[in-house]
Amino acid sequence: MVDIYRIILKQLASRPRLIGLAVMAVITIGLAVLVGRADGSESADIARFINNLGLTLLAPVVTLVFASAALGDLYENNSLIYLWLRPIPRPTIVVAALAAVLTIVVPVLALTFAAASLAAGSGSVAVAASVATLLVVPAYAAIFVALGLFTHRALIWGLGYILVFEGIIAAIGSLPGRLALVSYSRSLLNKIADVSASSLVSVPVAIITLLAVAAAGVGAGSWRLNHMNVP
Repeated sequence: MVDIYRIILKQLASRPRLIGLAVMAVITIGLAVLVGRADGSESADIARFINNLGLTLLAPVVTLVFASAALGDLYENNSLIYLWLRPIPRPTIVVAALAAVLTIVVPVLALTFAAASLAAGSGSVAVAASVATLLVVPAYAAIFVALGLFTHRALIWGLGYILVFEGIIAAIGSLPGRLALVSYSRSLLNKIADVSASSLVSVPVAIITLLAVAAAGVGAGSWRLNHMNVP
């Protein structure tokens, strides 16, 4: 598992991707400074900024870019066959890919959102943003790692899910909202930061749901690896 993890981590940690993460972090923190300097800015405003830019857009999109490529790139360039033919349990391969994604994405996003919150002037939102990121990113990553095995167009399908379903349909009502991961990350941030914004679910429900989704994603990816025809 360690060898697979290292191979995938090296593949994911390309210079263009790392530069993109650095640019994203600088822009996010810069925008947060502007939010914090606005007249009458409060913790609720900072939490709204982190929710809208960080948890609704950046967290899923950045995770999608890395997670869909973790095994998806190997699938596309026909390198996956070398892992697939080895006597390795399929869940081990998926978990190694997931661990490689989380090694890069979780620290960068958690630190970026925490730094942005502190730059805007709210320590409570910084803590809440870090916790929400630590819990929601594995759920997104597990789903998108599996998606990379189901289709060569994982990035397109993933963006469609993020922008159309989580961005539009989930905002229509509570029922579709419960099917969107962003609803659970928002609830975690709002509850932990203790801001007045509405929360769809409680903290325990959000934690259990996100962990369950992550486990389901690993299961789906393992099943797909076990039943796919690898060229």
